[in-house]
Amino acid sequence: MKKSASCLIALLVFSCCVYAELQEEKWKTIFLKYLPEDSSKESVEMREYFKKAPVEGIYPFGAGICEALKEGQHKKDILEKSYYHFWGVPASDAMYKASIEVICPEYKARR
Repeated sequence: MKKSASCLIALLVFSCCVYAELQEEKWKTIFLKYLPEDSSKESVEMREYFKKAPVEGIYPFGAGICEALKEGQHKKDILEKSYYHFWGVPASDAMYKASIEVICPEYKARR
């Protein structure tokens, strides 16, 4: 009985890890979709930078947006105070859109 319970727990932990990785990859795909697609040097460089960036390096910023929304902050405050100065407006806006689409869709109405 103990062995089967241990196996079940291990399976649940593994499943959660796989789900989290899939969600992170989905978030990055959606994030890349929302980046500007024009041919300006800045946009091209930004897209290339984020395509190469490991998901574990940028996903926490998307999760942070959802955490701030959960705490009652508004989009404008979150982005202007914590994101625009670091990532710039286009990337920050793309992060926000991807986050409310993939990580915390319950906050879509707060746009």
